[in-house]
Amino acid sequence: MSAPASPTLTKRKAIFALSDAIRRSAANAITAPAKPSNRKGVNRYTWTMRHPDATTFRGMILWGGRGTGPSMAPGTYSVKMTAGSAAPVQYTFVVKPDPRSEATEADLVEQTRLALQVRDRMSDANKGVIEIRNLKTDVTDRTAKMTANAAFAPLAKTFADSLSAVEDSVYQTKNQSGQDPLNFPIRLNNQFSSLLSFVSGGERRPPKQAYDVLAVLNPKLDLQMTRLERIINADLPKINAMLKAAGLPEIVRSKVEKGGPGAAQAVFVPDETAGFDR
Repeated sequence: MSAPASPTLTKRKAIFALSDAIRRSAANAITAPAKPSNRKGVNRYTWTMRHPDATTFRGMILWGGRGTGPSMAPGTYSVKMTAGSAAPVQYTFVVKPDPRSEATEADLVEQTRLALQVRDRMSDANKGVIEIRNLKTDVTDRTAKMTANAAFAPLAKTFADSLSAVEDSVYQTKNQSGQDPLNFPIRLNNQFSSLLSFVSGGERRPPKQAYDVLAVLNPKLDLQMTRLERIINADLPKINAMLKAAGLPEIVRSKVEKGGPGAAQAVFVPDETAGFDR
């Protein structure tokens, strides 16, 4: 497809809709799976036919799952391109199921729906870890600058220790190498990751056990996220009040990993018992 030359940034948007699941990607978006070029002439943009992966964080070590986004289910999709001031170009196409598969389209749609639900819960868990680590990093930084206030260090330590307790419930913080999951029990984010791999494996409607496991994991994660909110709401305002009185920057909550989005490079350990994502 030819794109007209333009001095401004050419932005391509691909909008793929599947019932309530909508994926949006753009050349200048953080979550874009690839950055298409805007050179004059013919340009190619390759769609992976997958939803975005789950959020990860730097140094994350998991066993038997990697948070890969599920495949798009069969259905009708559209792609739209805008370039400079030119009129948008839009096409509609159909993603068909593998004719060799015995799964129905309804089976594959449900497989994708459940996989997205599990992926989002894995992302929730990992974003919680990212926020905790950001807070602890900032607390450590401020503690070194608040030596004149004797009350700050004890409060900061209590806050950091409480955050670490939640972090260790969501992610196995003892993992330092690929074989450590053999020695230390996996935590919630790894359990969601493994469930995602199981749900996405093959071409089939998820079995009842997948729904049962998700029903067990969801309230456990909700409990930890509620616990995290309670800790932050109880201690962070006190810490920020002391920082403000000392003329230092207050600590701001963030679920974006320090170093910039996409800085995280997770480590995944294959599990030979796990299935292959379709």
